[in-house]
Amino acid sequence: MNLREFLKLPARERGLVAIAVLLDGIDATIYLDSAADNQASLKEYAAHLIGLNSELRTALLGSILRSALEDLKLVAN
Repeated sequence: MNLREFLKLPARERGLVAIAVLLDGIDATIYLDSAADNQASLKEYAAHLIGLNSELRTALLGSILRSALEDLKLVAN
C-alpha cells in the first residue's frame, strides 16, 4: 500500500476505511465489500492497515480519521 495514495483519497473514503479497521479489525474488508463504491482499493488499503502493529495502526488511523473529519467539516461549511 502506498500511504500517499491512500491519503489522497476523498475524506469520506479515508474516514470509512479508518472507522472500518478501528471498529472491525480483520472483518473490515467484509464491511467495505458492502459499503464502498470503490471496493477493491479500499479493501486493499484496509487489508494492509490490519497487518500493522496494533499500537501503530491505532495511532495512524486515529490521525487519519481526525484529518478526514476536519476535511469534511471544511466542505460542509
